[in-house]
Amino acid sequence: IILIVALFLVLPCAAETSISLKTGWNFVSTPKILATGYNTGAIFGNVNMGGHSAFMWDGSQTPPRWVTVLATTPIQPLYGIWVYSVSDTEVPLNFDTTNPMFIPSPRSLPEGWSTIGFTGLYQTSARNTYLAVQPDWVTSMGFNAVTQSYEPAIFNGDPSESTVLYPTRGY
Repeated sequence: IILIVALFLVLPCAAETSISLKTGWNFVSTPKILATGYNTGAIFGNVNMGGHSAFMWDGSQTPPRWVTVLATTPIQPLYGIWVYSVSDTEVPLNFDTTNPMFIPSPRSLPEGWSTIGFTGLYQTSARNTYLAVQPDWVTSMGFNAVTQSYEPAIFNGDPSESTVLYPTRGY
């Protein structure tokens, strides 16, 4: 399955935004391609992780596994990242403005579980977000950093497809 999640909205695009981390675990993603020099795990360098590491799921490995996000790890749209924060923190994002459409490369999804984000600066429904992988996606679920709990599952072909997904969150 190839995941290409691009939202073409005719709205102004902010040149800089941030990921809002809450105290505890956060499941995040970047909504656009990040600028060179601001596109690695170093963007989390000022986050007090309380001795925890940030993690990404790599379902393409055999067997699939969690991968530690290092300061040199590329951070790209369409990937979900788990980050622990000791306190509420803002992680600034600097987008690559040399790509006027801000369109990332497609991502191949292996069979099984994957962690993803979507490319957009504005919230949209799961139905719209997952159009590129229709009819192959089955279930999606977010994580509520405030309550430190998973959100209700979203199912393909179900009324839950109208659930709103948010930029900078992982699913």
